[in-house]
Amino acid sequence: DFGNDNKLYVGGQDEIGYFGTNKYGNLSYTSLKELLDTEDQKFADVWNIVHLGNDVFFRTTSKIFRYHDGKMTVLLPWSAWGYMGIYNNQLIAHDEEKGIMVLRNNQWQTLVPGSALPAGFYITGMAPYNNGSLITTAKNGLFVLNDKGINSFQAQGTSAMQGFTSVIQLNNGSTRLFFDQHVEHTVEILIGR
Repeated sequence: DFGNDNKLYVGGQDEIGYFGTNKYGNLSYTSLKELLDTEDQKFADVWNIVHLGNDVFFRTTSKIFRYHDGKMTVLLPWSAWGYMGIYNNQLIAHDEEKGIMVLRNNQWQTLVPGSALPAGFYITGMAPYNNGSLITTAKNGLFVLNDKGINSFQAQGTSAMQGFTSVIQLNNGSTRLFFDQHVEHTVEILIGR
């Protein structure tokens, strides 16, 4: 994911960093791992990276790393992190036990409690939609998250218990959903503005 500093932030197993250009204009990699305490340098795959303002966040299932002003901090889950994204210009993360959490003043607060989510709820993507966000899930269909809470949503041509792989918002404001119908190919559904 490109940060506001035009660097390409990347992560993998036991590694996080960024690609930028060096003084010769060549692409070079800089590891951020050494900014972590020794006990935090071992981690599983980085599943997603988001930037918010000048901060860059890297999510693994056991930790979220926050890169801010040349320093790293570690944000721990109650159980396991299942998703991380941006909602209303705030960082949110799905803790598998506690529910959807929002980071406010460097503290996690419950946005949607786990008890309000269907069994097996797993977020696969999120995009801005109608003054809120459209959430895709692995097997529970679509949801809209807004100031009123979270509600299931059914787009034409989808089913309530359908699984989705991702969602993106296009430049024209419409939303595109992706799902694996048979694993061989991805089907798209376009939702108007």
